[in-house]
Amino acid sequence: MSLFVGPIHHWLFNKIKTFEEIEKEVIRWAEAKGLEGETLAKVIFEKYGTPIGDHALEEVIDTGNIHGWLQQQISRAEIRQSALISEILNKDPKSITELGKIFREEGVRTGKRFVQKENNQANTAEELFEGLHDYLLEGMPCDRVTEVIHQKDTEVLWKTNQCLHEKYWEAVKSDVQIFYRLRDSWIKGFVKAANADFEFNREAPLVQKIKRVES
Repeated sequence: MSLFVGPIHHWLFNKIKTFEEIEKEVIRWAEAKGLEGETLAKVIFEKYGTPIGDHALEEVIDTGNIHGWLQQQISRAEIRQSALISEILNKDPKSITELGKIFREEGVRTGKRFVQKENNQANTAEELFEGLHDYLLEGMPCDRVTEVIHQKDTEVLWKTNQCLHEKYWEAVKSDVQIFYRLRDSWIKGFVKAANADFEFNREAPLVQKIKRVES
């Protein structure tokens, strides 16, 4: 167990908050569309816990159990998002298309934030891959979910060794493939916003690629 809050904890905390930003935007959209987003969110928050919101890490973390607290926040964010999206699709199955647009727009916003932050470089596939995983929520670092198959300046191919998301979708009696469809839209938006010369594609169920676009 960690004894102090360090850079890796801030790194993971920011990934959780990025995940929550999508949740917040989906709630706002659902409310505007007449799907009672605010009411739905209230019910979900009461059941699964509230988002971190705008709080700084030091304001909310349990310093006596840093690892456990961060894991709890990941679990809460994951189950809230799966419940929220599942309830929306139960009300209006056709909303999957609009939800995909929201995820892509959030990915674009995050991709722009990445390249603007401290003048980050996104000139190679490797730099885009590293930047993407500064924001993409895939469990705790000790889970070692992502494995690079090969990488070079023009292309990075990686696989996901285990799916950490499925249990949250099963808990709300829904399909994790909805999650992957929406998250792929988010990643596509991120990559294009960070460097339009590259694109993201899913090569197989758990294999993904960032590659320079052929001119």
